[in-house]
Amino acid sequence: MKSRSRPQHERQPTAGEIARVRVSAFVIVLMAVLTGCEPTVTGPEPFTPPNALGNPVAGHIAFVQSCAACHSSHDGYDLAAFGFSSFDVFRRSLSHVDSATSLDITAYIETLNPVVSFGSPPFQPGGGVGEGDQKYWSDALGTSGWPAGLTADALRAINPRSLQVPLAMPEWSLEESAEDWMPDTPLPTEVLDYSGGAIRTRLAAYYSDPTESNLLRVLEPFKAATEGPELLCWQLDPDPCFDARRWMASLGAQHYLRLGAPEAVPVEVAQAWWDVGTSAIALSGETTDQENYAGFDRVIASIYIIGARWMYLAYSYHPEAFNEPSGYMSTFIQAQELPRVSVLVALRRMVGDGPAHQEHADQFLQDGFLAVRSAMLADSVAGRYENKVGPGVTEFVFDYYVDRLEAGSPAGLDSRAALEMVTLTWNEGERWLVEDSAIRARVIALRERVVELLQ
Repeated sequence: MKSRSRPQHERQPTAGEIARVRVSAFVIVLMAVLTGCEPTVTGPEPFTPPNALGNPVAGHIAFVQSCAACHSSHDGYDLAAFGFSSFDVFRRSLSHVDSATSLDITAYIETLNPVVSFGSPPFQPGGGVGEGDQKYWSDALGTSGWPAGLTADALRAINPRSLQVPLAMPEWSLEESAEDWMPDTPLPTEVLDYSGGAIRTRLAAYYSDPTESNLLRVLEPFKAATEGPELLCWQLDPDPCFDARRWMASLGAQHYLRLGAPEAVPVEVAQAWWDVGTSAIALSGETTDQENYAGFDRVIASIYIIGARWMYLAYSYHPEAFNEPSGYMSTFIQAQELPRVSVLVALRRMVGDGPAHQEHADQFLQDGFLAVRSAMLADSVAGRYENKVGPGVTEFVFDYYVDRLEAGSPAGLDSRAALEMVTLTWNEGERWLVEDSAIRARVIALRERVVELLQ
């Protein structure tokens, strides 16, 4: 990333030069209006860096008034940190202000000197996108097949942030797309005004003193402000819910990006990212049969890629925090043709004891089922993998069920529901065990022991 610093002594432009540039900017705006589209960048920037042409002080004021509501950084930090060109800043701001003010805003952004600059996508686990499903598996487990002697402790030691997953995380900004971090709309007034304006007040406090504790105080009432009856995430139109969640997700992201690539983020921040992914569930309009369901009104490549990216990102920081009883993340990841990633995600959470387990006594059973189902999907793709993993996964899961239950049944576990989940897991794995009578016999014995412990 090139330096954004400026020489200390620069020639001040004459009034005539400023006028000529602003006339040129007016022509650009006029052409955009006449052609019905935004100007595009096809070559070098068509004017000299505008920090000598606009007024950065006026630009700061204009940015706060006209742009900051969507840029949750509130100060344009993201534009500087992600290296937006002067022309792109100028061009994008034309959607909100006149050409002269666009020059001022561009001049203001040019004065920002972020401590750390970033490429996109940010927060990519392992520092880059992985080569494929098989490589992810072998990087994590050291083999292309099922690792003999794998233990729960070895699984717990796997840090998803260290693995290059073959799935790109969301990019910071994609024009005309909902697949990025940058919000398309401001945070809704009804959210800001919720509970006597708690979020509005806390946002102001955070912008005045951007500490982690103040950030978490903003996030705290957000779920209640969006998910109750008749609120954004309760209505039939999914767009406002998705947009509000993405706005709050980007607020948390920018806090940590200012500090450099974060090794860890609080679970509350990851929860905001996870919730953006869960919003993808409703975006296609397939989750309800009500005639007045609005659906998602923007063009997107796939709701599955949105769900997979955001949910895996949150999982990578807190692999034991998030419950998915219907297996949405598993489904989203499998839709990217990454069934072995889905297997490992489920196994890694299964052996944990994090918030998901503390809130859901049957979490380990859910994850065992998801792991076996994903493994069978991976093995069903003929010729794609060197070795099948389904039988090994099935035996490992049932063996873990026994160990977990012999250590003491989790408080609040519903034995009847647990037995049903065990049956589902067996039904997924049983048909793949016919080729090896020895492993089949071992799994049957383990299943019988699980049933005994649950009765």
